[in-house]
Amino acid sequence: LDHQKTFYRFCTQNGIPIVCHCTRGGMFTYDKEFYADYLGIDYREPDGTLDKIIDYLKPHNREEAIRWFNENYINPNAWRPVLEDNNELYLCLAHFTGEASKDYDDDDGWDTWLKACEDGSPQTWYESHPESAIQQMVALMEGYPNVYLDVSYLFVKKYAKPLKWLLEEYPIVKDRMLYGSDWFMLENDETLTNFARDTKSMLDSIGEGLWERLTHTNPKRFWRFESWVDKFKTQLKSATGTYVVKTNNGQGEDAEIELTPAMQAIMQSK
Repeated sequence: LDHQKTFYRFCTQNGIPIVCHCTRGGMFTYDKEFYADYLGIDYREPDGTLDKIIDYLKPHNREEAIRWFNENYINPNAWRPVLEDNNELYLCLAHFTGEASKDYDDDDGWDTWLKACEDGSPQTWYESHPESAIQQMVALMEGYPNVYLDVSYLFVKKYAKPLKWLLEEYPIVKDRMLYGSDWFMLENDETLTNFARDTKSMLDSIGEGLWERLTHTNPKRFWRFESWVDKFKTQLKSATGTYVVKTNNGQGEDAEIELTPAMQAIMQSK
């Protein structure tokens, strides 16, 4: 969107990472089926098969509107215009496309790929779906230096066969993948501990050090920890050894805080 260009430019210039929801299902802040109408965009097929006057009660019209929204705002390739203008932008596409969505005919996602693996090789499906959201993500990582993805709420144990092939065939994914949990959603299905354990077990079966990459090495690079951790420590630690933070109350006063064990560890690391 035009009014967001300044925002993306600011994030790029200041190394501020962006994490964006990147699945066709899930929750939205507005009714995505009406967004094209709000913008005044004619999303109908050019062959004119849809009615000239849109009847909002017709399911097939609503499905077409949802498809338009998904392709223009959720598909990984929707980020290409942003990245073309902001080559160095730190961007993480969350959930690695996620699982199938009831709002979309998911013929290019993990479930379809997994099913295809039962009858053939992962490579056969991958090469026959060049426009799949999964391939779009890989292409963005290959084309831009700071594009990442995470596996939050993606049950990698379930998709072990295609994911193992992808990591072996496209090593760049190993360096751009972050561990994530989406803990709130996980509590509806299983425990956070089980998800972490299953993810680690699957990664360990592929290669040594992958769990370390997803949980330490890659996040450290994406979040640029080394660029701000010293400043963070300096702001917390005063000359007398007490800990303060700069308040934003308009008076410029410092406020004492009680450090958690994790924060104490950061302070004592040097």
